[in-house]
Amino acid sequence: MARFRKPWVLTPVGGLRKGTLLADLVFVKLPETKKAAPGTVALEDARARGPFNTGPAQVAVGSVFDETVRKEIPTLSFSVPAGSLVGLWTKDYPALVPAAIHGVTVGVRVPRSALGRLSVALEIKGTQKEIQRIPVPLGSGWNVVREPVDWATIGEFKEAVFVVQPGPKSSLVSSTLGFNLEFSKDDFPKGVVPPPAVPEPGPLVAAGPKTYPFTLAGARGVFNILGSDGLIETRLDDSLKREVLSFNYKTPKGSAAGIWMKDFPVDLTREVVNGVRVAVNVPKDLRVAGIDLSLELKGDKVQQIPLSLGDGWTETREAIDWSAVGRLKEAVFVLHPVGGDRAGTVGLDLEFIQGTFPKKESPVSGPKRLLWVLLVGLGLSLFTGGVGKAWRRMFRREETAAAPVLEEAEETPFLAFDPTP
Repeated sequence: MARFRKPWVLTPVGGLRKGTLLADLVFVKLPETKKAAPGTVALEDARARGPFNTGPAQVAVGSVFDETVRKEIPTLSFSVPAGSLVGLWTKDYPALVPAAIHGVTVGVRVPRSALGRLSVALEIKGTQKEIQRIPVPLGSGWNVVREPVDWATIGEFKEAVFVVQPGPKSSLVSSTLGFNLEFSKDDFPKGVVPPPAVPEPGPLVAAGPKTYPFTLAGARGVFNILGSDGLIETRLDDSLKREVLSFNYKTPKGSAAGIWMKDFPVDLTREVVNGVRVAVNVPKDLRVAGIDLSLELKGDKVQQIPLSLGDGWTETREAIDWSAVGRLKEAVFVLHPVGGDRAGTVGLDLEFIQGTFPKKESPVSGPKRLLWVLLVGLGLSLFTGGVGKAWRRMFRREETAAAPVLEEAEETPFLAFDPTP
């Protein structure tokens, strides 16, 4: 490692400037960095960025090489009280226009100590007065959200701002977050969709059953138990032709990790849907004894649905037990390692549907179970009583038939025979 200790050149901006600057330059060999895909504009391409704060909040910007994304990322260290905001603004990107950019991938790295204490959102600002706001559900580690850019709302792009604020029950939050940002064209629907052509008049056709994909959940995130770690991404799957979840996980033996989703539309009720369609895609080496996957539907009680693993995308269809779930509050994918430590990536898809499902026989419980036991007991009592009576009658008949034979044998002349000549 070499150190460069030549004088630095300073140029004043906007007039006379006076002060003290401490600087250092270190040449080091960094690990190989991940290169952005062609046509992608990343956070490091912004020619200007800096922190902001409101009220008494304190904030500082740094940078660090992240092993997960394989590149240098900006960090934001802060101490923010209730009612204040901090964040990181970025601007002066290479030209971002609707023809070249369809969507944005937002990444926020969160330490476990900050979970539940703050919220983060990306705000995309343009020449229009309205702002596109993209909330980021937070779990431990990297949290990734992919959204199309709403060009009709923002107009021409001006800046992208990460906004951090304490949660409603937090008085003061001190932490350090990492950020990643990529604007790209692939895998996103166009920001401005032309109106569909007016169809020709024809016979009315009834609309098909309404479905609710996981993308309609208002919030989702990762949970970790006993040292596990996880990261959510969404991507467009070529075979399913829709957005799916990609879950990267590291699970030591005895741990668990997964994805929670909540705040579904209020009309997702038993009157509209009666089941779920779940699809899972895992690597071949994990299909037999690598991981155990299930979906839990949580409401008044929990319905657990084991998930099948097979070649490619494997589908599981299951009826929702609305009598147990009641009002749906949360849907959770739960992953357990089998046989030891496990790490990898699994593809997941979830859709609430209206369909036909085989009826499962459930064990009798409660008052019905008690009535069933009483009826069985009564039946056994009647049966054993009837058998006993029949046996006693049969035994008596045998006694009655045998008695004369015994009397006749006792009176036979053979017993009175006198052998004297």
